[in-house]
Amino acid sequence: MRRVFARAVLAAVLLSGGAAGAQAPAPDPDAIRAKAAAASPAPSTPSVAPAPAPAAAPADDDIRDIRGPIALPAPLPWWPFAAGGAAALALAALALALVRRRGATTAPTALEIALARVRAASGAADAFASAVSDAVRDYLVVACALPADRRTSEELLADLAEARGASPVAPDVRPLLAALLRRCDLARFAGWELDDAARDTVRVAAVRFLGAVDSGLHPDPDDAPVAAAPLPKNRVPAEVIP
Repeated sequence: MRRVFARAVLAAVLLSGGAAGAQAPAPDPDAIRAKAAAASPAPSTPSVAPAPAPAAAPADDDIRDIRGPIALPAPLPWWPFAAGGAAALALAALALALVRRRGATTAPTALEIALARVRAASGAADAFASAVSDAVRDYLVVACALPADRRTSEELLADLAEARGASPVAPDVRPLLAALLRRCDLARFAGWELDDAARDTVRVAAVRFLGAVDSGLHPDPDDAPVAAAPLPKNRVPAEVIP
């Protein structure tokens, strides 16, 4: 680079010298090279321009494009919920009615309890007689408000005789009660034996007495809890026990 520039300067000087005339002295080549070296600019280092910074990518969340309308879900129909609620209420009412009806029908009456105890009486003669007598006496306590459980047989019959028409035990059934209590007392306290026929007779007499008293308490047949009827097994004539 320097040599090229020096040669150019030398050529320019020679040309100018030739044009000025022959009177000018011939230039010194070394001097010309020194001038050319002094006049030539220093080699410049090429500058490297910094690379441009990459443009920031636009953030997606900063600005969103306009979107179409969002479809809302259709409202649920109301009639299934109304029908389900009505069905649940109907089932609850039906269950409550069944529970009340079952509770009303399964609650045993005093007559039902007494008849069940008479039919379930068993064991030795004294145990059998005690079970039947206690069932009849407890019925009179609950249904007729009589202190039959705290009276002997004679005292109970005397109380009924003194009550006359005010007693719930009608006079026509009192002889049946007297014979029944006497037979039970003989088996309980006197050691009388009761065979199967005698036990069936005692049961039938107790059932007849209980049914007659309950019929007097409930004169309307529809109001009577249980109708009096003889036992289905080994029916015995309905005379008063001898």
